Amino acid sequence: MSNLEFGIYVRSELRRKGLQQRDLAKAVGCTDAYLSQVLNGEREGLDLKKKIRDYLLEMKM
Repeated sequence: MSNLEFGIYVRSELRRKGLQQRDLAKAVGCTDAYLSQVLNGEREGLDLKKKIRDYLLEMKM
């Protein structure tokens, strides 16, 4: 999955769950600005992407 595809996926999951990007940033322990850069493909953020995936999977349970 490319960086931009990851960002689209995360945003759609947030919308579906009724969450905002700032809620996700707080949950995974980063700033809104850094999260935005990762979701827009401006930063790689591999560790953050793993935290995001884990958080979203946790929310599905």
